[in-house]
Amino acid sequence: MSTAHTPARNLACEAVAPTDEDNVKIAKTLKGFVKSCCLVASNARYPALDLYLTYVNWCINRRVTVYDQFYFLDMLQEQGFAYNALPGKSYFEGITVLPVYRVV
Repeated sequence: MSTAHTPARNLACEAVAPTDEDNVKIAKTLKGFVKSCCLVASNARYPALDLYLTYVNWCINRRVTVYDQFYFLDMLQEQGFAYNALPGKSYFEGITVLPVYRVV
């Protein structure tokens, strides 16, 4: 009788590609966030990290899934917001957070 040991897999660390259904949920959540908390204007700009933290806070308060910053960035760009990455300072153009929702 063999008692060969099979190593355990750490499933929490395995990446899973999002499905089309996941992408629809992400887009719906993000559109709700933009509609509720943001001002969209051609002359607006807002720091990317602060925008993401505001999104995380909004999601937690509504008990909805928080998606990672990479999906957040991709989905905002898909909605037409320009992302500018400079060393030590990145921001989105065309969007800003309304003062009442800003994370301090």
